Amino acid sequence: MSLFSGAAAYTRLLRLPDARRIVVASCICRLSYGMLSLALLLVVEHATGSFAAAGTAGAAFSLAALTAPAKARFIGSRPRRWGIGGLGAAYGASLLALVALGIRQVGAPLPFVALSATAGLATVPIGPMMRARWARVAAPEERRRAYALDVALEDS
Repeated sequence: MSLFSGAAAYTRLLRLPDARRIVVASCICRLSYGMLSLALLLVVEHATGSFAAAGTAGAAFSLAALTAPAKARFIGSRPRRWGIGGLGAAYGASLLALVALGIRQVGAPLPFVALSATAGLATVPIGPMMRARWARVAAPEERRRAYALDVALEDS
């Protein structure tokens, strides 16, 4: 298979109904995940003056984010837009609140830890949701390529 025939296969994949919309939406949802841990560390340390508080906030986020399988099941049992929208709004609001606390130089670590845990609980489980969505959008012979595209976009 030449490079161009592989590219044509991905082009065909992206021409499927809803494919471009879900790819763009997944990329937007994943934007913050790459830099969140560093940003959280820097904001909390700068506001509290403590790397221990920053590490605790990061740990709270990470532990709360382990609820992804339960969130994916929850979203799977309800209308998709409601679950994604609700979690996305809560995630965004908690990150904005973290930034506001950092700007105001709140020195107490507890609000940062609580908001970090809230953000972790509200992270949208994009990976499992995209696999379920591709299973509906792509034919069985196209799913392997669709999953590969999703992984490539997640890692980039």
